[in-house]
Amino acid sequence: MGHCEIDKYANRSYNALFDTKGEWFIEDARKADPGTMPDFQLLCGGFPCQTFSIAGSRKGFGDPTRNSLL
Repeated sequence: MGHCEIDKYANRSYNALFDTKGEWFIEDARKADPGTMPDFQLLCGGFPCQTFSIAGSRKGFGDPTRNSLL
């Protein structure tokens, strides 16, 4: 098991809701080294909606630092 969350408040909430002791964790998915990740059978992710949301900057694909993992 493991998770990735760059937002410290969202990560704090996740840790409060779930037993994360012993989980693999990295803050920024762009810095993840596949060689250090534990074996897994399923990887889930969500589309980064912050740049498209009215609550975000609404730059859409014009905000490459938040809309992709390139």
